[in-house]
Amino acid sequence: MTAMKGAITEIELTEKMDRSSTRVSMAWVRTASSQPKKGAPWQLALSQPSNSNRIVPFCLIGEDWKAPTSVRFPWGETFLAMLGPRPPSDIIEAMLDAADQGARVYLLASPGFASDGNGPGLRDRKSARVLVRRVDGLPCSAWLSHRGKEADIFLGADQKMPPRWRLTLSPNQAEAFYRIFLHLFWHEAEDESFTGEGPLKFHAPSERPFDAPRPGPRSCIRLHSEGEEPWPRKGQVMVVRRGEIPDLQGMNVVLTPPGGIGQKNLAAKVSRGVNVAWEETWLPDLVWEDSGASLKLESAKYRLVLDLDERQTSALGQLLQTALEQPTWRFQLDIPLSKISGDVWLPDSEKATSPVAELSLSCAPVAVVSLKEMPAAIPAKKPIPPVLARSVMWRWTVAPPRLPAGAMEDPLAAEWRRLDDSMNQRLKRVRERLDAIREHEGTIGKAFKLLAGSLLGFGQSREKLLKRLDELQSTTPSKVGPEAAPDLLTRVREIEQETERLEGNLTEAERKAKEEQERQKQEAEWKAGQEKARSELEAIEKDDLPRNIQERSKKEAEIVGLGGESLIPKDIEARRRKLENDLERVRKVIAGLENKKASLRDRIAVPFEFNPARQVPVSGGKKGKEGGRFIPQATPIPVDNVPDEALPGTGQLFLVKDRRYLVIERWEQLDAGESEAARLKANLVAPMEAK
Repeated sequence: MTAMKGAITEIELTEKMDRSSTRVSMAWVRTASSQPKKGAPWQLALSQPSNSNRIVPFCLIGEDWKAPTSVRFPWGETFLAMLGPRPPSDIIEAMLDAADQGARVYLLASPGFASDGNGPGLRDRKSARVLVRRVDGLPCSAWLSHRGKEADIFLGADQKMPPRWRLTLSPNQAEAFYRIFLHLFWHEAEDESFTGEGPLKFHAPSERPFDAPRPGPRSCIRLHSEGEEPWPRKGQVMVVRRGEIPDLQGMNVVLTPPGGIGQKNLAAKVSRGVNVAWEETWLPDLVWEDSGASLKLESAKYRLVLDLDERQTSALGQLLQTALEQPTWRFQLDIPLSKISGDVWLPDSEKATSPVAELSLSCAPVAVVSLKEMPAAIPAKKPIPPVLARSVMWRWTVAPPRLPAGAMEDPLAAEWRRLDDSMNQRLKRVRERLDAIREHEGTIGKAFKLLAGSLLGFGQSREKLLKRLDELQSTTPSKVGPEAAPDLLTRVREIEQETERLEGNLTEAERKAKEEQERQKQEAEWKAGQEKARSELEAIEKDDLPRNIQERSKKEAEIVGLGGESLIPKDIEARRRKLENDLERVRKVIAGLENKKASLRDRIAVPFEFNPARQVPVSGGKKGKEGGRFIPQATPIPVDNVPDEALPGTGQLFLVKDRRYLVIERWEQLDAGESEAARLKANLVAPMEAK
């Protein structure tokens, strides 16, 4: 087998087939000359100066037509406007201008018109005389003046698009359309409102002043209700935008939008010699022949059929001729695939597509038992190529043997992973403990300057442990295998124990420092007490006691000398009692001083004695629940639970129904994978397919 590189994936094989001679039975084909243009063909043709953007009486809206603002409307004149779903602004401007000149304006609008009560400029025209009636399903937009003597109707592709054409009606057409307007206005309205003070307020329509029947079936403009068939039975050219295309007598051209539906009907017409094509003219459905033409303006409720006069028919013929000179699409039969260069819309397709010079088709993947079978594998069947593929390249992938569904990780991998995770967690806790020791060193270093030398030694020990920790974290038991893993785990336990010892030594150093601090404090307090006692003893011996002894002797002498005084006996007795009382008081003071003197001598005689019971417990580091310092605790792990087999040096090991599978992802792993698979008694496979 050829040496392969990269990720192990499916091998892609190919087979090519030329289909340029294939023929397409039927399809819409975009013509070679109909590349994207800035405007439709009729619009490009009308842009020539000689045409002046019009083929009278058809005129592109907004090019050279001016709304009838220059027409003077004497007081009492009437102006009629019909606003379809997408009315051009010209009609609204003409309506407002007529209202400003004092004309009576009758406005037919769709149900959503002036839903907020404002209307286009009507609320601000308090003196305007505008009667608004709303009718659902208006087939078009138009305006009429001078009681239907002048009228323009606006034409568009359908009611979803704004009108693109304005057609000036002949007097007969204007008179017929005037009757249709009156019928819709007085017979079909759902509600009405009249301009005045404030916003428009619609209410049920008032009773009509007269009956206004529709024009008869021979009228040049006819209004049909939904379900009635308004088309003539003959015509040379027909434009149908949607729905079934009827067979008309003498029909030789059909303009209809391309699509995948109804192509069998079109094929039957083409077989009879009908030219089926499409060019966007923005005109409604119509039937044209040399002798006359009819337009159909359709809504969900009404169909308005307009029979054109000779002048209008001729102008419409010029428009259709322009559109047919270079139509964007043609419907064709039995088309050689080699002759198709533009887009193609096939039967029942949702959108047009282009012929493909070479199409790549994917076949079902081919599975093989071993990797060596892959280059020569072929699919059981190949997909049928699409119609528009000039050349097809079948491609298929050959899938390598893969890990079966329901695979579980082999217990050997789980055992090694548990051992790796346990070691990683233990080393993580060691690092946390060393971090806590570092913080503790900083705390007690600030508190106890005398520990500066000891802390330097602690820091050096901690850095050595960190270096050993980095080395241990660079490997795992699964990497070193079953022979070296016990030694590795022993080294983990040793660093745990040394970390614990370092922590204990640091704690003991802190305790001794605190004890020495407390001893010094107590000794200072003892010395202060000794000094105070000596001072008090000296005051008693040199001052208080001599003074009171002298006072006692004086009182005793005075008592002895009382008989020699020239006093009456009564006074002598009173004097004696007083002196005896004073003498008793002095004797008590002397006794108290003697007692205090003895007590002070006893206190001075007591030597200093340290009382360790007063010391404060050690602190520092993070606090645990009991208030003590928090340092993560290590959980000893036995070192005798190392698996007997080493993990594969390449790939991943899985188990499916008691069968081992070794999964490799790259071709470069193949040789080593085969060796490992043999050692582990496993099947060598590629990974399971991603879902």
